[in-house]
Amino acid sequence: KGKGKGKARLRPQMAVYITFFRHYAKVGDEASAQAAADLHEEMVSDGVSATAETHTCVLTAFAKCGDKQKVFEWLETMVTAGIRPDERTYTSVINVFANLGDTTGAAEWLEKMVTDGLRPDVATYTTVLKSYLQRGDVFGAARWLEWMEVDKVQADTGAYNYVLGGFAASGNLSAAEQVFDRMSAVGVQPTELSFNHLLDCCAKARVRAAARRWLKAMEEADIKPGGIAYAAMARVHAADGRVKEAEQFLQKMINEDKPPMSVKLKTVEYVMGIFQLEGKEEPLQRLADKYPKVFEHLEAQGTVTDDELLSGDGGGLAAAALAPAPPAPGASGRGGGGRRSGARSAGVGRRSTSLEQRARKTKRRLSKRPGDSSAAGDRSSLEAAMQQFNKIRLKGEPSINDWHDVLRSFAGGDGTAPRARLAVAWIKKMREAGVELNAFSYMTLLGAFAEAGDSGAAVQWFERMVGNGITPLEGHFQHAVRAIKRDAVAKGTVQRPINETQMLERLLLASSGKQKGKVRSYDFIVRKLAEYGDTNGAAAWYDRAKAEGMFVSSMTCEIAAKASMEDGSETKTLFWLEEIPQTYGEDKLKTSITAFVRRIALGGKSLPDDAALDAVAAWMRRISLAKLDKKDVPYETFISLYSSSKRLAEASAWFNKLIDSGQSPTLEAYKDMIRCSSECRRPDTARKWMETLKLTEHKLDTDSYNSLLKSYIFELDVEGAVACYNEMVAEGLTPDAVSNALMIKLFSRVGDCAGAERWYAAALNTNHTLGWDVYESLIHAHLDAGDLSSALDRAKDLSATGKKTGAKIWVAQLRAASEQAGVQPDLVKQVVREMVRNGHEPGKQAMQAMERVLGRTGCRQLCDELGVDLDKLLRTH
Repeated sequence: KGKGKGKARLRPQMAVYITFFRHYAKVGDEASAQAAADLHEEMVSDGVSATAETHTCVLTAFAKCGDKQKVFEWLETMVTAGIRPDERTYTSVINVFANLGDTTGAAEWLEKMVTDGLRPDVATYTTVLKSYLQRGDVFGAARWLEWMEVDKVQADTGAYNYVLGGFAASGNLSAAEQVFDRMSAVGVQPTELSFNHLLDCCAKARVRAAARRWLKAMEEADIKPGGIAYAAMARVHAADGRVKEAEQFLQKMINEDKPPMSVKLKTVEYVMGIFQLEGKEEPLQRLADKYPKVFEHLEAQGTVTDDELLSGDGGGLAAAALAPAPPAPGASGRGGGGRRSGARSAGVGRRSTSLEQRARKTKRRLSKRPGDSSAAGDRSSLEAAMQQFNKIRLKGEPSINDWHDVLRSFAGGDGTAPRARLAVAWIKKMREAGVELNAFSYMTLLGAFAEAGDSGAAVQWFERMVGNGITPLEGHFQHAVRAIKRDAVAKGTVQRPINETQMLERLLLASSGKQKGKVRSYDFIVRKLAEYGDTNGAAAWYDRAKAEGMFVSSMTCEIAAKASMEDGSETKTLFWLEEIPQTYGEDKLKTSITAFVRRIALGGKSLPDDAALDAVAAWMRRISLAKLDKKDVPYETFISLYSSSKRLAEASAWFNKLIDSGQSPTLEAYKDMIRCSSECRRPDTARKWMETLKLTEHKLDTDSYNSLLKSYIFELDVEGAVACYNEMVAEGLTPDAVSNALMIKLFSRVGDCAGAERWYAAALNTNHTLGWDVYESLIHAHLDAGDLSSALDRAKDLSATGKKTGAKIWVAQLRAASEQAGVQPDLVKQVVREMVRNGHEPGKQAMQAMERVLGRTGCRQLCDELGVDLDKLLRTH
C-alpha cells in the first residue's frame, strides 16, 4: 500500500488475487480462512468482480478449518452476488468435509448440491461414502449406495469394493454378501478385489463353506485367485480344523508374487497359532520343515522388548508393527540393543527361540485378537512421532503434551490393528519418567482398547484410572462401553460371550464412590448404550437407576428417544420423552416433544434438514393416531419448520391438522404461512392466508404485511404492492424500514426512478436506516435511465452513511458515462474524486472509461491532482 497523504493503493490483477486465494484454500487453517475472507472483501471493494473460483476458495478454506457456519454464510454471499455455485464449488467443499471425517457436513453439502439442481457424479458420492468408512460407520456407507440408486447415479466397482472392504474388516459376512448380490444385480462386474474382500470376511467370520463357495464363484467369473485369496482360504481352513487343506492353500499363497512377504509371514504365523491352540503338533512341525525359508525370515524378526520398541530406533518401531506380544518375565527373548541385520558377532544378538516358544507367543497374541495386522502402513507415523519426541528430548524436558503426541500415535490404528499394546508400554514409560497421568492419558488408552474390542483391558484400566483419583468423564464411559459392545459382538458367534452386564457393573462400581458419581455413571451408561443402538439395554439400566431413586439427564432421554425412533418403536420413543426431567406443568410432555422435534430436525443448524424433518414428522403422525393426546402434538412446530424449508404443501397439511385437532392457531402460525407462501412466490395464496388471519381474534402487525409485501415484490407487481402498503396504513399500522426498502427496490427494478425517489424521501423523513443493497438498486436505476447526476447524488448519500461503498458503484457510473453521448467531463471528474476519497483506486475498467471521456491528457492531469501514479497504473493494467 502507498504511504503518505494523497497516495492511493495499487490494485492487483485478478491473477494475483487467485494465487493468494488458492494458497489460503490449500493451507486451510483459521488464520488463512479469515485472510481469504478479508482479501475477498478487499478485492470486491477494489472493483474486481468476484468469480465462482474466488468464492470456492474461501468456502474451501473455511471448510478445512471446520467452520460450517462460515461456509454457509459464504455460500449465501456467493448467491447474493449473483454467482451460482457450480459442481466444482460443491465438490470441493464435500471433499474437504469428507477428508476431515465430518460425515454430516459432507452429506449436507451433497444434499444442497442436489437441491440446487446439480447432479453429483459417482466420484462425489464415493467421497462421502468413504468418509463414513473412515469413521467406522459401514452401514452408513452402505446406505449411500442405496441413495445413489435413488438419485439414478450408477455406483461403480470402486464404490462397492469400499463397502465390501468395510464389512470384511468387521467380519460381517451376511452384510457383505448382500452388497455383492446387489452389485451383481445392477450389472456392476466384480473384480479380484471384490472376491478378496468376501474371502477375507469369510476368514474373519470363520465360515469355511461360504469361503469355498466364493472361491468357486471367483474361478467361474474367470478371475484367477491370487495370494491374498489363498491366504484367506488357509486361515479359514485352519480355523475349521482342516489341516491338509490349510497347508495346501499356504503352499499356493507362497508360490504367488502377492501379497507382500509381511502378510505371508502373518498368515503362516496365524495358522501356526491355530494349530497350537488345538494341540496339532504334527502339522505345526511339518510347517517348519516344509517352509524353512519362510520360518527363517520369521525367526529373524525375533521378539522386540519394550525398551527396544520405545527406544526411538526406526528399525525397532518398524519391527513393532509386525512383532508378537513381548515375552513374559523369564521367557526367552531378544536381549541387548536394537535389531541387527546381516552377520552377527559370536555371543552377541538374538538368542535361539524354539518352535514351541514361538507358538506360545503367537497363542497369546491370537487370544487377544485373531486376524491380520496391517501395520506396515502405520510405520511412518510411528517413526515420525518418535523422532520428533527425541528431538524435543535433546533440547530439554518434554512436556506432558509431547508425551501425549507419541501416545496418540501408538494408540491409533487402521481399524483392524489397533496399537493398544504399544500404548500400554508407552504409559508405563511415562510413569517411569515421573509423568503424572491425567484424564486425557486414560482417554487415549481406553480409545485404543475400544478400537481393539478388548473389554477386559478397557474395564481394568478404567478401574485403575478411578483408583488414581481421576473422575471419569463422558468420553471415558464412551470408550469403555464401546469396547464392551464390540467385544460382545465379536465373541458372540465364535467364542463364549462376555458377561456384558458384569462388565458394565464394574464400570458403575468403580465410578460411584459418591452419590453424585453414581448418578453420573448411570447417566453415561444409559446414554452410551442408547448411542450404540442398544435401546433394550438402555431401558434396563434406566430401570435400575430409578429403583435406586436416580434419574438420567434430559440429553440422555432425548438420545434414547432418537435411537428408539430410528428403531421404529413409537412406544419406546414416547416413553423416553415422558421421562425427560426438568419439565413441569400441564404441557410437560408437549414441551419435551417440541424440544425433541426441533433438535432432530435442525441438528444444531438454523435451517431444518429435510430428511430428518420428514423422519420425525412420520414418527409423530404414527404416535398421534393412537398413543398421544392431540393437545400434546406440536403442530405449530412442524408448521414453522416446514415453512422455513419453503415446503408450502407440508406446512399447509400440518396447519389443517392443527385445525382438525380443535385448537386455534397462533398469530405466529399464520405469519409462517404468509411468509412461506411469499417465498414460494405464491402471492394469491399469501393473500388468502392474510384474509383468513383478519377473521381471527389476532391483532395484525407490520411484520405480517411485510411478508405479504414480499410476494408482490418477487413478482414485480407494483399495483399489488402499493395496495398492500396502503392497506397496512389503513389498518393503523406504521410501516418500518423493511417496508420502505422493499418499495424502493420494487420501483427501482421496474425502472420507475421518480417513484423510487419518492419512497426514498419517505424513508429519510421517517429516519429509517437503509442498507447498501437499497442504495445499489437506486443507483443502477438512475444509470439505466441515463440520469448520471442523480446516481452520483445517491452514491454520495451512501458514502455519508459511513458504510463502505465498494468500488463497483463508482466503476458502474464511469462505465455508464463513457457509453453515453454528451457527458460533461466535470461529472466524470466528480465521480473519480469521490471514488478516490472513499479509498478506491481506478482500475482497468475505470481507466478505460475515463480515457473515453477525458482523453489521456485529461486522465493524467486528474491523476496528478489526486496523487495517483498513472504510469504505474498503466503498467499494472
